[in-house]
Amino acid sequence: MSFYETASVELQKKLEKHKKFGEAIYVSKNAKLNGNTYREVKFKSKNLQKLSQGNNGVLYINENDELVDNKQIIDKLARIFYYGEILCDNESRSSLVKAIQSEADIEREKREFEQCLHGLEILVEKQVPQAAQLSELFNKLPGLKEENNKKLQNVVEVAKNNLEEKSYIDEEFIESIKPLYVDALLSNFDKVKFINNFSTDLGYIRERTQKNKRTFRWKFKSKNVMDLSKLEETINYLIKIVSTYDSVLRMSKAQYEQRLRAIEKENVALRLDLLRK
Repeated sequence: MSFYETASVELQKKLEKHKKFGEAIYVSKNAKLNGNTYREVKFKSKNLQKLSQGNNGVLYINENDELVDNKQIIDKLARIFYYGEILCDNESRSSLVKAIQSEADIEREKREFEQCLHGLEILVEKQVPQAAQLSELFNKLPGLKEENNKKLQNVVEVAKNNLEEKSYIDEEFIESIKPLYVDALLSNFDKVKFINNFSTDLGYIRERTQKNKRTFRWKFKSKNVMDLSKLEETINYLIKIVSTYDSVLRMSKAQYEQRLRAIEKENVALRLDLLRK
C-alpha cells in the first residue's frame, strides 16, 4: 500500500516555484481536518531511486491545491501525515510494515532457533556454565516474536481497511488506532527486555561457542559446527538488538510510553522543519 504518488503535471506546474533543482514532487492521499480535505506534498531528490529515501521538504495543500498557511492547521496536519506515513505507506523506511515478518521468515527463524538449542545442548554436554539457562531464551523467544508480529499485522491491517473504506485519514482514525499501535510497540519492548535478562549469559556463551566450534571443526563434526555457528550468529544478532535499545531498557512500561509520546513530538517537529515557504 503506497500513501504517496507522483504529483500530476498540473499540480507540478502550480508547485514549480517551491521545487529546487533536481527534485521530484510527490503527493499523499487525502486527510480530513475540520471538514476540509488536505494533502501533503513531498519534495525528493530525483537521483534517489526509491520514494522511501530522503525527504527534502514538505508543503500542505487544500482540496483546491492551494497552499495552507495557517500554522495551527499545519501543525495538526503534520501529525496526521506522520501517522499516515507510519501506518499506511509501505514504501517508507519508517513504515510499521517494515517490522513485520512474513510467515516464511517466521518458519525459517524457528528452524534456526532449533539449531541454536542443539548448539546449547552441545555446550551443556561440555559442562559450559549458563548454557542450560540460555535455553529458556531460545525456547520462549519465538513465541514472543510471533505474538508481537501478529499485533503489528493487526495495526497495519486496521489502517489499511480504514483508508480503503474512507479514502482518507483523520485525527479520529489516529486516536482510534493509537492504542493498538502503542500496544504493539510495548509488546516489542517486553520482548527486548526479556532478551536483556540474558545479556550477561549471551556474551559468555558467545565466547564459549567460538572455542568449541574450533574444536569440532578440527574433529570434522560438520553438523555440530553448523549449529554452533548458527548459535554464535544469533547471539550476535540478539546482542545488537539489546545494544540498540540500551537507552530505554531500564525504563518501566509507563516511562517507555512517555518516551514514545516524546518521540512522536520530536518526529512531528522534524516534519515541520522541512516546511517549504
